[in-house]
Amino acid sequence: MPRYIIHHDGWFFEWSTIVDAPVTTGMRRDEFAEHYLHQYGASRFGELDERLARAIEHGTSVEPPMSTEELVAGNRAGMDGEEIPLAQIIAAVIPSTPGDD
Repeated sequence: MPRYIIHHDGWFFEWSTIVDAPVTTGMRRDEFAEHYLHQYGASRFGELDERLARAIEHGTSVEPPMSTEELVAGNRAGMDGEEIPLAQIIAAVIPSTPGDD
């Protein structure tokens, strides 16, 4: 099941190409690492640093590199599977903090 890591402004979340939508909420790096270990186990945890580095550099962990905009193009993350803009996806999965307005 293809899942990629998306990075945005210090936040990480997983994107599924099966459902063409996010499948986690945004998490900071340490929290995401805990999620990844729990979700995929120790056998896949060794690949996490490389995947996170790719996500930080390119916006996604896709190999070969792909931008976030390219990955989410044609998404089905909206109501009834409609495509929504990347900014709306980011707003939905990354918690706002006071002063973000």
